[in-house]
Amino acid sequence: MKGTGGIVPEFEGIPIYEGRLLTVFWFATAVIVLAFSVIWFLIYKINAMDVSAYDPKEKRRLKKLKQNAGRSAYSMRKYETALKQYNSRHPRPSLASRLKRNNFAFNAVCVAVTVFVLSIYFVKIFPAIVDYNVKDYKIYEGSYTSYAGYKTSYTVLDDGTKLSNSTDADYEVTKEGRLVYSQRSRIVLGWK
Repeated sequence: MKGTGGIVPEFEGIPIYEGRLLTVFWFATAVIVLAFSVIWFLIYKINAMDVSAYDPKEKRRLKKLKQNAGRSAYSMRKYETALKQYNSRHPRPSLASRLKRNNFAFNAVCVAVTVFVLSIYFVKIFPAIVDYNVKDYKIYEGSYTSYAGYKTSYTVLDDGTKLSNSTDADYEVTKEGRLVYSQRSRIVLGWK
């Protein structure tokens, strides 16, 4: 059987489109690489920030003035003046500068984001390339329903198994036939 890109491979007599597995894998890999680039760029920017404006000595002085502010009108004016001067010299620090001061929190956030992104990658995306390499696809014979919407398309088998991608362009079509789908990533590869 000839396709637009040459010979279409078959699996037990059903033409399959393994490009679906590769598309999922490479698109997700590009997104992951972009996410890591953004994360490491932000880490670089946070580490390059100058947080020398943080002055604990001046903060302690303000705290003392605030404690004494209730004693007289003079001490209240002194506190308000010192607070205005401090706020003009030291604007409220951003989240990034507060994280930089607290290295444990900064490192914890970086590790948590990295672990989260990698776990999504290995649980959801990596099985597609394993399916492509191992080629132990499953065949389903029977009734199935394909849903092709504006944003998503999927196929539901009679036993309730939900597979990514649909078989037809119609929105909701129930058909009898044979399907080939990948075992780990559950992507429809071919139908007849």
